Amino acid sequence: MNDGPQVDAEIEAPGQQAELERDALITAAAEVLARSGWWGFKVESVLRQARLSTRSFYRQFETKDDLLAALLERDLLRIANEVDRIIDVAAPVEDRFWQYVNALVAWSFDDDFAKSAALFASTVRNLRTSHAEQFERCMVAITAPLVEILKEGRRLGVIATDNPVDDARIVQGLIGVSVFDGPETEPSMVRTYLARSVVPFIGRSFGVQVPASGLPALTPD
Repeated sequence: MNDGPQVDAEIEAPGQQAELERDALITAAAEVLARSGWWGFKVESVLRQARLSTRSFYRQFETKDDLLAALLERDLLRIANEVDRIIDVAAPVEDRFWQYVNALVAWSFDDDFAKSAALFASTVRNLRTSHAEQFERCMVAITAPLVEILKEGRRLGVIATDNPVDDARIVQGLIGVSVFDGPETEPSMVRTYLARSVVPFIGRSFGVQVPASGLPALTPD
């Protein structure tokens, strides 16, 4: 009488196991990357951290790059959700514009995300071609809040943009390059560079005045 549900459970179990195995490898990859950085990132280290076998790895991923792409997708989608969550939908659209920029800057300096974000910045050209679908999902998710802000700002005549989708990606790219591949390397100097050069440039480009107090993410503690 209970044969039906038992069969269903048996069918679902392998899929659940595979998902747990994949999640364990991605979590272990994040821990190894945080501890050792890109140069110390080896599949063997990930397997030791996850306490899984080589066979487990190849059940889920074909290459190390596939694992890294999965890790970056997980982190970027998590950040996209957080950025969207902290924007005050009741605020004027110009304020929401800077809330988004500030949130993106703040996440770029987050200790838990910095190394994987730096890796993303350094491999973005390869990912765009080798993992195009994952790359596109990440870009759509992380820029979606700004796209909507730009569309509303254009409709109200308070933000200058001809193409909200492309312009949102430009903003994301400017911040990413400035933090992870810019002329400065020390965090304090990167913040200064962003505050003095990048943020004012973004404001001028969209015709939106930078808040007089600056962005909280760039204000020294």
